[in-house]
Amino acid sequence: MNPSFSYHKYFELITNGKTREAFSYRAEFTPEYLYKFFWLCDDPNDPENTKRFNTLENNQIWFAKPEMQNDPYEFKGIYIDKAKLCELGVASQSIDVANDLFLKSIVLTAFTANMSNNLPMWAHYSNNHKGYCVKYKVGNKHTIRNVIYESKRISMSNTFFNFLQKTDYGVKFRNNKYLEEAQIFSSILQDMFFMKHDSWEYEHEFRALYPFDGDAPGTNVSIDELGLSVIEIYSGINCSKGNEIQLSQIASKLCVPFRKCQTSSTEFSIF
Repeated sequence: MNPSFSYHKYFELITNGKTREAFSYRAEFTPEYLYKFFWLCDDPNDPENTKRFNTLENNQIWFAKPEMQNDPYEFKGIYIDKAKLCELGVASQSIDVANDLFLKSIVLTAFTANMSNNLPMWAHYSNNHKGYCVKYKVGNKHTIRNVIYESKRISMSNTFFNFLQKTDYGVKFRNNKYLEEAQIFSSILQDMFFMKHDSWEYEHEFRALYPFDGDAPGTNVSIDELGLSVIEIYSGINCSKGNEIQLSQIASKLCVPFRKCQTSSTEFSIF
């Protein structure tokens, strides 16, 4: 049986300045294949459908801004106690500036490690099985991190205070000798993008981040940049015939198999 990921071990490596070892340790738990679900409506000519088809055909994935996510506690698993920091002498405006540095400079996309027997994912993210799922081979495990599921939120006020002390609010380092230490704090704070309440654990989620500072709600990113490649395309069991034709044609252009999913007659699974 493979050992499970230990956030304690990962956190210990980070705080000891072993960021490279920490990221390598985390990459060990990224599987060789990941899946992503996509929403479709019945009309293959719907503009939203067309966007998704074009993105798939162009070997791209849509990355969305943090505010586009569906969890009200998204990016709040690690939290900053503003009142406590203000007591330590940090101006409230400075806290907001540093927080915006993280939240407004990235976009993200999500994958799952489980497709066939993850019925809620098919229901929630593919419009009740009307959409499709793409299987990707992971060529670079360092571009994607596992989501950590916790029952309680974690305060990082002291860490955040130290980070602000070492940098000009995370934008410009005051002194090169503090560069390594500031990178440690930055790595810890980035985990706010990879932590969710344990009620979401059924998703078996993995995420990739991408730098973006535009006004649009997100951007398409080439899967080559992520070290991914499309392996198979699956249509949901309720996918319309017109959408199936579109997906089959795209699969043919990408030289990958296209499969229409069915329900098992003996198991709670999709195949």
